[in-house]
Amino acid sequence: MAIATARGICRYGCRGILRLNHKVLSPSTQRHESNAFSHGFHTKEHREYGGLVQSKTDACNTIFKMFLNHTHEMSIPALQAALSQYGILWKTDPRLASFRNEIEILKKERRHSDFHPDYCNQDELQRLLGNPRCFAIISKALSRQCIIPDFARFSEKIKTIFDYIKPDQSGKLANYIPQLAKEDPRRFGMALCTVDGQRIEIGDANVPFCMQSCIKPFQYAVAISNHTSQRVHDRVGKEPSGHMFNEIKLNDKEQPHNPMINAGALVICSLLNPESPLADRFVHVQNIVSVMAANEYTSFHNAVFQSEKVTAFRNFALAYLLMEKNCFPPGTSVEHTVDFYLQLCALKMTCLSASVASSTLANGGVCPLLPDKRVLSSEAVRNTLSLMHSCGMYDYSGVFAFDVGLPAKSGVAGGLMLVVPNVMGVMIWSPLLDERGNSVRGLRFCQELVRAFNFHVYDNLRYSESKIDPRLSATPLTYDEEELRAASIPYWASEIVD
Repeated sequence: MAIATARGICRYGCRGILRLNHKVLSPSTQRHESNAFSHGFHTKEHREYGGLVQSKTDACNTIFKMFLNHTHEMSIPALQAALSQYGILWKTDPRLASFRNEIEILKKERRHSDFHPDYCNQDELQRLLGNPRCFAIISKALSRQCIIPDFARFSEKIKTIFDYIKPDQSGKLANYIPQLAKEDPRRFGMALCTVDGQRIEIGDANVPFCMQSCIKPFQYAVAISNHTSQRVHDRVGKEPSGHMFNEIKLNDKEQPHNPMINAGALVICSLLNPESPLADRFVHVQNIVSVMAANEYTSFHNAVFQSEKVTAFRNFALAYLLMEKNCFPPGTSVEHTVDFYLQLCALKMTCLSASVASSTLANGGVCPLLPDKRVLSSEAVRNTLSLMHSCGMYDYSGVFAFDVGLPAKSGVAGGLMLVVPNVMGVMIWSPLLDERGNSVRGLRFCQELVRAFNFHVYDNLRYSESKIDPRLSATPLTYDEEELRAASIPYWASEIVD
């Protein structure tokens, strides 16, 4: 039995991971398939397979009706526009690659046959939705069963928040790293990706920037996935430091306070494939981050790396202190560890790609856009989100946890990564920083987000008329949406798993 995973949400608000079970028929079953369809399904295997086929046929017929035009055919552009409205970027979403390919093939066929290339009949629609994953995503979006069902309304509110914050020009650039001091202070971008792959991009969302400390949660998650929590935390603590991120200070056990500050991140770097050449170690982490980001933009900013290396005196001081206190594994090179640390800080992403990577954390370690393979272990995700919540915003972490109540990580290049567990990942980028090294507009965006929506971890403990829960639909399903949902559910999932 071939199994593909997908996210689902039940009618009563309980969220879980659902499995799509697509039967692979035995050779003998395949030989008698036509007879079974003609005379009924006599074996359990036939009955289950036949039920899935019938439910998909019914769902495709409903989709056809939803976009039926005056020629009694279905408008493909109307379907594509509806997917965009629900946040599914059908032009680039890797889950819909076969859908795009089939559309191009169909257009060529119809041009040769003098039929309208943007329309299709019912049989052609079944062909367009032949790939199980494509069908699951499209039927789920059109029946408003994604994690944020009224995505257009949600998007408008997000854009309103962004526009409200945009005029704020307070803060300063990170001038202690020469290359970052040259950044355009007007830059402001935001992108988000939900656990169902619904996406928003605003402003400079496609402009690359250095992750700096925003990479720390990813490298920590890789270390936990490669090793174990016990092995990692034998060398680094789990408590907020209460000090600046680059403070030359250790905890009572003479270890770094946590992996989200410079000292802790240096120790994490020393644990990542220490036996491999330095270039291979960087590529190892970059490749994992790239898969977390669904193979979207990741690169390396050599100018920032060189600029930071010239002024990395404090990081070298921290590394030598850690070496003196036996925080590194035996045989660790201080030079290589600091070099590796600075290379990872110079990893470039965009708000778009980083939001997908952060949505992998929100989705329990499975990238929403590449859901066939787990990238990070469940333990790694749980630990990472816990530390982001308590330690991710430097010595502002306590206030942020109180006001925003969500896991987050900031970086001195102006990035701020936010995770709403089981809902979405967000990346905001604005290089103007406050005195603690956090993005001014990034902080304000997070504060306005939880002011508008009940995303704060404790919002569900009290009733609030003033906040919106975007996970709930504001209007009842239409007849077609309800019909599509009912027809698709048997195909989406036959069991709920942990």
